[in-house]
Amino acid sequence: MALTKIAINPQGGTIKAEVRFTTPQVAAYIIRLWESGSNDVVMEVSGNNDNPADDIHPLPIPASANQGRLLQCNATLADPVGSGPYRVELEVTQDGNSLGVLFAQGNMSNSSVSCSLFAKLT
Repeated sequence: MALTKIAINPQGGTIKAEVRFTTPQVAAYIIRLWESGSNDVVMEVSGNNDNPADDIHPLPIPASANQGRLLQCNATLADPVGSGPYRVELEVTQDGNSLGVLFAQGNMSNSSVSCSLFAKLT
């Protein structure tokens, strides 16, 4: 499968990455933003769905600085029963508009499942 590309407006407003878990498992995530053409991490944030805190993270400004960068989201979902469907979404927005939604979904067969989502910002 080819790497998902998400087109941003370099002259636009702040780009945001939002993580959503649409199934009932307890989940945690790490978002990394990688510098273009480098192994340097520009930004790293983490969160979970076991609290009311916002899971929307603004990317560095200006928006043009994010062109060519790799956006990564690693998520782990846990369910002691180890059954049922799961779904995690990573939505990238700019100026209130959705630029793209990446997702991983399936059925849990163990007590936890991990997944990774990647997008190149162009």
